[in-house]
Amino acid sequence: MIPRSYWGKGPPTGAFCAIVSDQTIAIAATNRARQPGKHGVSRLGARLANTSITGMSKQEIEAAIPHRAPMLLLDEIVQRDDSSIVCKKTFSAEEFFVQGHFPDNPIVPGVIQCECCLQAGAVLLEKFMATLPNSLPVATRMDSVKFKRIVRPGDSVEVHVTLKEQVSNAYFLTGKVMLDGKLATRLDFACSVTQVGEGGV
Repeated sequence: MIPRSYWGKGPPTGAFCAIVSDQTIAIAATNRARQPGKHGVSRLGARLANTSITGMSKQEIEAAIPHRAPMLLLDEIVQRDDSSIVCKKTFSAEEFFVQGHFPDNPIVPGVIQCECCLQAGAVLLEKFMATLPNSLPVATRMDSVKFKRIVRPGDSVEVHVTLKEQVSNAYFLTGKVMLDGKLATRLDFACSVTQVGEGGV
């Protein structure tokens, strides 16, 4: 259960969190999700205006997802439209996850880079959750994770996430962490939508 005090002024309308529970039954839909053209983003786009947003402050990010320091890993939203989002993050030497990882040779852990993608995906999906009160997209899987470049404190990265498919309440996305214009991390991931409160998370 995520305590309400963690959400700020109210329950989140859309955010990934590191929870895997019985709510992840949407994974059974994975094979159907891979069938192009039937349940894809084009159908999502038909339900929403093709809007593009540039620039989003940290305050607006906090309004969209429940993550807070030290686990809020997005500094800025550069651009967002119906099916993709681009974010920025600069890692500092004071981040808790580089303390001891590793002494005299600090490296940003790969799992933290993956979490950056999950949080960017949460912001992207927030608008899809707006019509579902007390709903929360919960991460259910990560596939094809690849680490191509080392990311260190002081590095600024761009986080690119694209929504590929929707099957019922399951969403399938691809994330990339780019360092100096080159791929550092890549992964496919999925989430399902669950209700927060009674009978939910």
